[in-house]
Amino acid sequence: MRFRDGGVAKADEAYIRQSILDPAAQVVQGYEPIMPTFKGLVTEEGILDLIEYIKSLGTTEKAGP
Repeated sequence: MRFRDGGVAKADEAYIRQSILDPAAQVVQGYEPIMPTFKGLVTEEGILDLIEYIKSLGTTEKAGP
């Protein structure tokens, strides 16, 4: 993925976790930082479940809205 600041990264578990807890930290190019944080709202087990669910969705070739 390419981020708005020009950085590039793989959507691994660390990125997904960070996106759940601090979604504005790395925003994918073409998207606005509108997702709210779930820090303090989701348990560790819930975060792990969300990560597994998101990983199960697979990948797309399109990078943008």
